Amino acid sequence: MAERRRGFFGRIFGSNDPEIVELPVSESKADIDWDGKALASLSKIGMNTQFGSGAYPKKEGANQPVSYNLLKQIANKSEIVNAIIRRCVDDTIANGYEFVLDHGIEEGSDDQLKKLRDFFKNPNPDDMGDEWLESLLFDLVLFGDAYLELDGTGDKSTQEGENWNFGGDLQAIWPIPAEQMKLVPANQTPEPPNMAYIQDISGNTRRFSSEKIIHIAKFKQGRGYGQSPLIPLLETIS
Repeated sequence: MAERRRGFFGRIFGSNDPEIVELPVSESKADIDWDGKALASLSKIGMNTQFGSGAYPKKEGANQPVSYNLLKQIANKSEIVNAIIRRCVDDTIANGYEFVLDHGIEEGSDDQLKKLRDFFKNPNPDDMGDEWLESLLFDLVLFGDAYLELDGTGDKSTQEGENWNFGGDLQAIWPIPAEQMKLVPANQTPEPPNMAYIQDISGNTRRFSSEKIIHIAKFKQGRGYGQSPLIPLLETIS
């Protein structure tokens, strides 16, 4: 799980709250003319989306420097970008995965290994053959961030189902789209039952403790988010 600490840049830049800069879009997102508008806007994005350092962002969660919705629109619009991401996902899945024993343990149980293998063949009722892993890898390649929700037999919720804590035995895992997730501002991940992550689904909010979410960050940024490889690439093109 990603531990969040303010980086060097987060300490020296201004104290204003981060701002997300979106492309002007038409009524249909599929009609976005990103080739000209998106690339021309990248310099503006870079100048206007730095993290502030004086005070933490608002309680609804810290924002990424560039909107993940914007990056997803660009990836979906570009056949080349989408093909590269899909190839990375396919190649990674083709390598397979292995179960590694914990530190200090030299030999595992065959029964536990079989239980793990059976679990990851069907980790949730909706999964159809590594769909959870495809979703996880797609977000990790595109955004540099990926999230899994752990479903326990003894999970507890408060505030009318808005705040969630993990409990009991693990019974399922669910990928959460990275563009829906934000981090609760803090120097590092708070201990449960304090909430560490916020999910925004069409205006509805769910909050999770740190043990309820597995967060994988690639190309780490100052406050724990990963960084999409698309950002430096598109800045170079623009």
